Amino acid sequence: MREKKVVPIVFSSDFVFDGKKGNYSEKSKANPILVYGQQKKMLEKYIIKKSLPVLIFRLAKVYGSKKNDKTLITNHLKEFKKNGIVKVANDQYFSPIYVDDVVNVIDKAATKNLKGLYNLSGSQRVNRYEILKKIKYIFKLNNKLIPCSIDDFKMEEKRPKDVSLSNSVLKKKLGYNFKKIDLVIKKIKSQINH
Repeated sequence: MREKKVVPIVFSSDFVFDGKKGNYSEKSKANPILVYGQQKKMLEKYIIKKSLPVLIFRLAKVYGSKKNDKTLITNHLKEFKKNGIVKVANDQYFSPIYVDDVVNVIDKAATKNLKGLYNLSGSQRVNRYEILKKIKYIFKLNNKLIPCSIDDFKMEEKRPKDVSLSNSVLKKKLGYNFKKIDLVIKKIKSQINH
């Protein structure tokens, strides 16, 4: 790889943070509470300590716009179809990123031979309740939303409450504008209506 001047890309996660503060930058101290986050922190630390010529993307939750892609928006649409009443967390914040943005950013970063650690996330800090409200409004659905805490759901490990990321460094470096969730929801709606 080094001989061919190829920069390997490694993916870390927004779960390297404990979720106490939110809007984390690349300089924010990683303090994971999930085992997965601890593994990603170790990976980041190793690459940085060894000064490896690698590009690390700290990836937020990725979502798509294909009908049955089983990602954020399409999953919630399915849930709306199945249930009239939907219980959803309104206290866990994150910065989801559209899959096309991930592909475009990787392409631009590779072209620019970027190295180092960057947050790869959407530009919006949202929770699932807000996203479901947007879906409900854009699709003109009658489902009832019941806001609750992420802690009300039974999970193996307690989830961090705010893993929202700031993507301003990457945005500036690449001159890239990230898609807003509303636009992707509208895109999905137009595909379904055709």
